[in-house]
Amino acid sequence: MLNEPFWQQAPVGTGLVDARTQQPADQQTTVRIAYTRTHLYVAVECFDDHIDQIRASEQREDRSFTGDDWVEVHFDPPHTHRSKYAFFANPLGTRADANEGPSGVFNYGWSAEWDLAAMIETNRWVFEMRIPFGAMNYRRRDGQTWGFNLTRQLRRTDALSFWSFSVTDMYKPRHFGHLTGLDLADTQFDRNWEFTPYVSSRTDFTDDDTDTFVRAGIDVSARLTPSITGALTVNPDFGQVEADADSIELRDTERFLPEKRLFFREGDELMRMPHLMYYSRRFTDIDAGLNVSDQQRGFSFSALNVRGNVQSGDDHDYYGNSTVVRVLQNVGERSSLGYFVSDAELEGDHSRAGSVDGYLFAAPERRRA
Repeated sequence: MLNEPFWQQAPVGTGLVDARTQQPADQQTTVRIAYTRTHLYVAVECFDDHIDQIRASEQREDRSFTGDDWVEVHFDPPHTHRSKYAFFANPLGTRADANEGPSGVFNYGWSAEWDLAAMIETNRWVFEMRIPFGAMNYRRRDGQTWGFNLTRQLRRTDALSFWSFSVTDMYKPRHFGHLTGLDLADTQFDRNWEFTPYVSSRTDFTDDDTDTFVRAGIDVSARLTPSITGALTVNPDFGQVEADADSIELRDTERFLPEKRLFFREGDELMRMPHLMYYSRRFTDIDAGLNVSDQQRGFSFSALNVRGNVQSGDDHDYYGNSTVVRVLQNVGERSSLGYFVSDAELEGDHSRAGSVDGYLFAAPERRRA
């Protein structure tokens, strides 16, 4: 319920454009933004003349809202026009989140802790988001400008509308509008330390002997600066990772699965390239690993070092130390160049690789806002 005084004083954004007709949407949406030293607040009202026909059934978090009405709130805090954070809400208050890097591949594996509440009223459905600044890479400076967009899906009419609309690549950060006047120098910087230790044991009983095996490890993650995140893992246990969906595929090439292990998910959007030079799931039994990623206005990077087993294409495991570095250099407002280097020093063998790629845009963008 948007009855707090600060919501009444906040500027209201509206005028979403229907992607199909390229005209103002029949059912309009309003958005308000507010913030404190610790959190960013988003309030959205989705007007609907036939609220009794609203579609809302998904109550599981981080699932695709197939068949539901939904709203996606996009943020590009570094304002690079190349990456974004996406926060989703449906009328039941079910949340989902993702991020996207310069490769343009949506990364549903990314996840953050934030709050959402929603309500269905007589002529609209309304929600509020409370997102900690520590969930996103940003700069602690006054006078900030972020990339911002709002997308609404109205299932009843299959209408998709955007606050900042582009005829082509409508979801891409290079076509976002602007959220201006953010004074963030005084924001409270929380390093978000997370420690996840574990101890497990197993005892094998045989006719002749009894063997007991004890295993222990820890995962540590923290935000080193508002824009740099780091993760350390020692003898990790991936037993709690969500299992892959069962499927039968008749193919003569390797099947590439999404990364679900927390250690590899931070910075994963930066590792996605037009050509597949890196596949994190080749790292299997890990002794230790370090992962650091950063997003700045002019460049971004992700680097990791892993010691453990590496699986090859012939299903053989090789033990050793592997280092992977990915750097993205921004060129102009929308273009970018990417550099990739990997070095694996394995028992009895080694592997080194490098590549250069880029996204170059010569034509001016077309946008309606």
